[in-house]
Amino acid sequence: MIRKNIFLWGAALREIRLRLMHTLLSVLGIIIGVAALVCILSFIDGMEKYAREQISSTTDFEMLTLRISRVKMVDGVPVRRDSLASFSPQDFESLERKRSITARSSFLLRQNREVQYLNQEKKSGALCLAVNSLDASPNTLVAGRNFTNAEVKNKAKLAVLDSRMAEKFLGNKNYQELLQTYVQVGKDSLEIIGVIEEQIPRAGRVFFPISLIEVDREEIWQNTIVIWFLDNVEKVLPLKQEVQAWLDENYPQKTDHFFLESNDARLKQIQKAFLLFRVIMGLIVGISVLVGGIGVMNVLLISVNERTREIGVRMAVGAKRRDIIRQFLYEAIAVSTLGCMLGLVLGTLASWGVGPLIQLFLEVPFRATFTLQTLLLISVLALLIGIIFGTYPAIRASRLDPVEAIRRE
Repeated sequence: MIRKNIFLWGAALREIRLRLMHTLLSVLGIIIGVAALVCILSFIDGMEKYAREQISSTTDFEMLTLRISRVKMVDGVPVRRDSLASFSPQDFESLERKRSITARSSFLLRQNREVQYLNQEKKSGALCLAVNSLDASPNTLVAGRNFTNAEVKNKAKLAVLDSRMAEKFLGNKNYQELLQTYVQVGKDSLEIIGVIEEQIPRAGRVFFPISLIEVDREEIWQNTIVIWFLDNVEKVLPLKQEVQAWLDENYPQKTDHFFLESNDARLKQIQKAFLLFRVIMGLIVGISVLVGGIGVMNVLLISVNERTREIGVRMAVGAKRRDIIRQFLYEAIAVSTLGCMLGLVLGTLASWGVGPLIQLFLEVPFRATFTLQTLLLISVLALLIGIIFGTYPAIRASRLDPVEAIRRE
């Protein structure tokens, strides 16, 4: 069986070589169609990558937040809860061990306090956030540095301010002047070691290590917030499901005390938009591929007419109908594969050439992107074209009468 398959593949390749120019002209439609498909898919992948980078840098779509809800809905009316669930650092560590989706996380304790800038004795209300780490924060440092995990563990008395808080104290944007000065938060005098950029209008924020919090009552953990930052918008909903499953297991009576916040509707819209654009453009380019498939059928029908005598001789010496069908199907697959591979090369070269032109004229960091999915699609397409458009010529060849086929000149 293996030897027969090798023989049939060899015969198919030999026929292509003998009619190479005719074959290339006939599969020109496939070459152009596949090249266009490769260009479109690579551009879509590039656009999707560019869109994700913009989403990541300008929106919070890749963020999931866990909060404790202080109200409940009764007949559509929000009513304050009599008691609240708490979420401690131990709960956070347990949840982190359970989740499987990769994400950067931050555990925060939120408190509204009055803070004082000791150098000028200025006071201001601030949103004070005790955090386990600032490494996960997407905010950009504009001065100084963040405190390290080791400093959090060692209860270092450090603080990082946002730019809005810094401007309240300084009256200007010379953030470097704040470094190595001190701010009073509660009983602690904290050294300011960094300033992060704040783009959203809100009250100034002060970050400091959560290890400085002295827990004198469990209720303090009713003000905690957990934020996960993901590198892919599609991972938000699966992570949300994992977190919800953990809450159902560990807080069976208080699951509704927690609120998981994400842009679900927008996330689904983005996913559908990417998929819809890919499908529509694929269908448009599919017309060219269909024309190319007809070219494959034309090549094989001509081959059947030219090789009628050969087919008759093969059938006369014992070849069965399935052998003839298999021979022409192999040839059809070989022809379509040749066209798809040439189209893949042409499309790749065109994408590499057009990408820099788009960057030049539109001044955006766009580039064509090639994925394994695209290569697999082209491979499957070559196989399907060969089978679909090669079936009719193969069946027609197998139905020839051996005697009439041998007599034909």
